[in-house]
Amino acid sequence: SNGKTSIRAGFGLYFDHATGAPWNRAINRAFPFHQFLTVRNSPAGVVSFPRLNPSLVSSPDPLNLVNYSIRGTIKDPTKAGWTVSIQQEVAPNTVVTASYIGSHSYHSTLATNGNAARSQVDPATGRKFVPQPARFRNPNIGQVNFFILNEWNAFYNGLQLGVMRRMARGLQAQFSYTWSQSYGNYEGWVL
Repeated sequence: SNGKTSIRAGFGLYFDHATGAPWNRAINRAFPFHQFLTVRNSPAGVVSFPRLNPSLVSSPDPLNLVNYSIRGTIKDPTKAGWTVSIQQEVAPNTVVTASYIGSHSYHSTLATNGNAARSQVDPATGRKFVPQPARFRNPNIGQVNFFILNEWNAFYNGLQLGVMRRMARGLQAQFSYTWSQSYGNYEGWVL
């Protein structure tokens, strides 16, 4: 009513189309459609393309293969963001601002090794560790990557405080402070 207070609010819903990378990895790098082959000249014969001497070719070691799996019902990653702020002139040429910023991201694609090494607990410290050399859970196959649907969520909450003072000859002073926290249900995983 006194013309010295301003209240602002906003909301946005943002969609990020699922990229082709998970499908590319799952389809293009899957055995037997994708294999790396190194052939060198050897006493068995000279390497010539397109025909290779079969004695130079060997089947890949399953422990060196990376297998990919993907769910067929991946939803688009989504982020909802919102903000509310109040600004008040507390003295001539001095404005105080307080803002709340929040967001929630969901349906984010998550990749994890489905054949990770088993961890053990150190009896002396109670801490988990992976003994070296690490062994896969299933020693008969290599790394297995899964792209998991609807498993990763992230949240952000922030409080921003500010004081701005306009002075003579175009000078101004500003103080700003931000407190925030960000958390999710799979911190530290490969995204």
